[in-house]
Amino acid sequence: MANDKLNIGLLTSELVDAYDRAVCEGAVIGSKNKDVNLFIFPGRYMETDYHDKERSTFDYQYNTLFDLPTLGDIDGLIISLGTIATLMSDDDKMRFLSKYNGIPVILVGSDISGYSNVVVDNRSGLRDTLEHLVTNHKVTKLAFLSGPETNADAEIRLSVYREVVAKYNLDVDDSYIAYGNFSEYSEEVVLELMERHPDIQAISCAN
Repeated sequence: MANDKLNIGLLTSELVDAYDRAVCEGAVIGSKNKDVNLFIFPGRYMETDYHDKERSTFDYQYNTLFDLPTLGDIDGLIISLGTIATLMSDDDKMRFLSKYNGIPVILVGSDISGYSNVVVDNRSGLRDTLEHLVTNHKVTKLAFLSGPETNADAEIRLSVYREVVAKYNLDVDDSYIAYGNFSEYSEEVVLELMERHPDIQAISCAN
């Protein structure tokens, strides 16, 4: 260990993303408080369709950074799997994580059996928001922009939307749901949703 300190690695996506930048800032504060060496590996996304083609064409080159942490050099890893692997299947996520066998790993934003994880409460805040729209603003035609169907957070948030729809007997069905990709490049599916249902009174977004 360099300087007799623990070497902790953080795998994240591009640092211009507000969420991942906040994760990095928190990790920097934590590393100072615990007096450990922090190494940030800012790749991109493991699926190139996450952003527009022009920006994502060379994601694979950035993602070679994820091959750098190795047992012996890194004492522990924090992996922001909820962002870098949001479009990957569970099997592909397990294959990705297997390269770090032997290194203690904590996942951020993804709950996978066998790994320690830090996840957010996907239910209470969203439920309050949806119920506010229904009870305070009398919204009955409530649509929902979900995230990728492979993303665990998106699945939970979508289930909350369905629970509220059922609780208040809203006159909507699954055609009022669109699936984006947790980025600003979801406008096309939103436009299709609004064209499909011009009677929409409100759209709640999973991100």
